[in-house]
Amino acid sequence: MHKLPATFRELYQNLTEYRNVTIEFKDKISELETEFDPRMRTKILNIRIEHNDLIVLTLCDTEWSTYNDTFAARDYFDKQNVPCLTAKEAGYYKPTTSLYVMATDSPEDLFSIFCTATTYDTDILADTSAALCAALPALILLGNYIGNEHKGGDASGIAPFDRCAIVEQVKDTIARLEAMGVKA
Repeated sequence: MHKLPATFRELYQNLTEYRNVTIEFKDKISELETEFDPRMRTKILNIRIEHNDLIVLTLCDTEWSTYNDTFAARDYFDKQNVPCLTAKEAGYYKPTTSLYVMATDSPEDLFSIFCTATTYDTDILADTSAALCAALPALILLGNYIGNEHKGGDASGIAPFDRCAIVEQVKDTIARLEAMGVKA
């Protein structure tokens, strides 16, 4: 991915390019009202504009939560009024949160791009597709051994087990991944 835009307004205008990008915060994040601290990572889910001057980034750090614990500042107060708790320990942590910034501020001051959907998520999807493709022949062989008739169940585990439904679900998932351009 190329350089970050000069302002958050430009980031907003290029939303599709920056949605699902993982960012890593810089030291300046400490100056804002947020539970994020320097070196923490999160994914940009959405960007919206409010009141023409305020940009709201919707962020999700679910996949980075454990990693982020390492960098969490202990600046929340305990019952003895001592600042010794992290946001998570103090009960303020939410995996999906909003970050408010001025439209004219520079994203580059607050964070850098850690990885993009094309360098991270696509690799995971390709691995998933490869695993599904590898499992499919074994499921079909199992069906040949125990019988291939539909039992009226599904693959969820909630209804009666149906091996044919599992095979169909695997085939559908492989087809969706291929439609997205993911190669096993």
